Amino acid sequence: SEASLLPVVHQGSCYRKLTSVCLETARLLLTILVGDSPANSKVAVSAREAVDLLDSDLIAIPEAKGLKCVVLLFDAMLSNDLVLTAEHIVACLRDEKVDTGDLSCALPYSLHWSVLQVAKKVLELQEKSTSCLAEFARRSAFDKTGVAILMQCLARLCALSSRQSPGDETIQLRQLLATALAQAFISENAMLKESEGVPMWKTESIKRIRSVELKKHSASVQEQVVQSMLDV
Repeated sequence: SEASLLPVVHQGSCYRKLTSVCLETARLLLTILVGDSPANSKVAVSAREAVDLLDSDLIAIPEAKGLKCVVLLFDAMLSNDLVLTAEHIVACLRDEKVDTGDLSCALPYSLHWSVLQVAKKVLELQEKSTSCLAEFARRSAFDKTGVAILMQCLARLCALSSRQSPGDETIQLRQLLATALAQAFISENAMLKESEGVPMWKTESIKRIRSVELKKHSASVQEQVVQSMLDV
């Protein structure tokens, strides 16, 4: 029966084989994603088929769950949806409480650097796509929590590393994460303004009006300028 299948798998070589295959497949998919031009390869097709074949019991095995997270990340990256890709990157790195009360991550630390490299690609694509403040406010792939998880992961890997000083790629990633955090705050504030009926572009236009120029504008705009000054 399915109820007795999981204990049997855990006890024998089947479990070791399953976990080994899941980890190796996840590693290969991440290697493809980190490459210059990720494509839908045979590895990806096989990984999707493997995840589909795993029942609800077997998918609970950490390595199988990790493979599923990487498959979802791979498909999101192929779809060029940066927000969805960011969500699955965070899912791969986030610590979650398990039944025992302990914290567990979908992927082992040995694969975290590869996930961070994928995150770096997303952040670079995001940076290229924001040419003005309005776009900068609206195109935050990672929210504040997501950026914090990436920063924690990077700090943990640096602490575990034997290198005395960070490499160039680590320094670049830190700079991108600093920009992403600022963008996440601006994006959140923009959404709050939008919910209040004040477009971000209009808010920024109001802030650029100097007090000596108030007479040139309508009474409504003058009120908004004064309120903007009071909010600082």
